[in-house]
Amino acid sequence: MKIKRIDWTPDRINHIARHNISPEEVEEAAFDSPCVIQVLKQADRNPEQKIYRLLGRTSEGRYIVFIFIYEGHGVAYPVTARDMTPKERRYYLERLS
Repeated sequence: MKIKRIDWTPDRINHIARHNISPEEVEEAAFDSPCVIQVLKQADRNPEQKIYRLLGRTSEGRYIVFIFIYEGHGVAYPVTARDMTPKERRYYLERLS
C-alpha cells in the first residue's frame, strides 16, 4: 500500500495537536521516510474498511505512529498520531534492518 494523500479535517488536525504532532510531521513520516504499515482491525463504522498503523520517522528524526483508515486510491483518513513507544520504536528499527 502506498499513501499518496492524507485527507485532513480540522477535527483531526486538532486531535493530533493534543499529542504535539503536526500534519506536516505525519506527512513526512508517511511520504518521505521508510515506513512500516500494519493492519490493526476492521473499522467499527464500516466493516469493509480496515484501520492501519504506520510507523515512520520525520525529517527531524522524530519517531511517530500514525493511525488511519485507508480509503483506497492512495488516500488515508487520519484517526490519530502520536510518538512511538520504546517497544514500537524497536519493532520499527528491526523491520527496517
